[in-house]
Amino acid sequence: MVEFVHEIVIIEVKPASEIEFPDVQEKKKTAEKYCELISKNIGKFGIVKPWRYVIVPTERITISSTIAGLL
Repeated sequence: MVEFVHEIVIIEVKPASEIEFPDVQEKKKTAEKYCELISKNIGKFGIVKPWRYVIVPTERITISSTIAGLL
């Protein structure tokens, strides 16, 4: 999880070859629904920022990568 000024992002790192696996896609759907539910409740329960979920392929990460650049 990374908290930015205007949002919170759940980042999952996976090899590109695994991203389309059915179990990974199911987990992605569930995480996206979770983030959507949280984001719909901004102003309630202490929620102050929208959330989102992102899968980043391992191969995109380099020594000079920034989180913002990967997103």
